[in-house]
Amino acid sequence: IAGKDPQKTLLLDGCPNLEEVYLDGTNLDAVKLPNNGYLRKLSLPTSVSTINIKGQIYLETKDFKLDSFKNVKKLCIDNCPKLDTSEILNRCKDEHGNWTVERVRLTDINWSFDDITFVNSLFTLKGLDENNFEQDNAYLEGTCHIKKLSGNEYAAIKSRYPHLTITFEELDSQIIFMS
Repeated sequence: IAGKDPQKTLLLDGCPNLEEVYLDGTNLDAVKLPNNGYLRKLSLPTSVSTINIKGQIYLETKDFKLDSFKNVKKLCIDNCPKLDTSEILNRCKDEHGNWTVERVRLTDINWSFDDITFVNSLFTLKGLDENNFEQDNAYLEGTCHIKKLSGNEYAAIKSRYPHLTITFEELDSQIIFMS
């Protein structure tokens, strides 16, 4: 696989018993991993533009390696409960803090934030459905705890991400009197 000739996609989806995949130094744009499996270590090349990991319940964040996420345009992590999706997603930013990723699908989210800043920043991202077809909004599914938010912020998140359960400690609301 190593070399200077650009390659598109490495198909590993027919190998469900893979436990370790090391592809550093290759020119791959994408790797098609098996849906569900025993993957415990994954090291991808910096050339990868699509990350699609589904049902890899043993893969942990510390064992998922990618030196630079600057080329990642599509990020899909489905049913991988040991991957910290907020940490991985945060690596998809440039040196100015702007998103380099364009489309996102994340399930099994288990996030906790002090405020709404991170979730609000996701409003600019587009999404992917379960078949990798493009959607207008990032697809987020799971639970997100935000310490404090307003009723309007809660409503905005729920309308954009209906599959995301929002919990909170404090919800501020406003009452507007019309005369």
